[in-house]
Amino acid sequence: MVQGFPEDDTLNRLRNELRTAFRRSGLQQSIDQRYALQTAHSTVLRFTTPLHCPDQLVAELRHHQHTPIGTFQVDTLELVYNDWYQRAADTVVLERYFLGCS
Repeated sequence: MVQGFPEDDTLNRLRNELRTAFRRSGLQQSIDQRYALQTAHSTVLRFTTPLHCPDQLVAELRHHQHTPIGTFQVDTLELVYNDWYQRAADTVVLERYFLGCS
């Protein structure tokens, strides 16, 4: 898990626009179905088998919680249909949205 800290309100504005679009769409789900999204994290890997020492992993994550890893700018979003593990063979890009960032 990688923590993210947005530098402005762009992510929140995008989420609010998505919330509005979901309400208008008549779809049964919303982006806040489980909880209101407020974070900007990224899952950078998923384990394919159960961990043998999960406590050790948690200790390492805590140790490196505040270690900076750099920054990046997002210029494209993809709406995808995928399985939980986002396996390439099971992922279909439904739409790409270009954000107009330079």
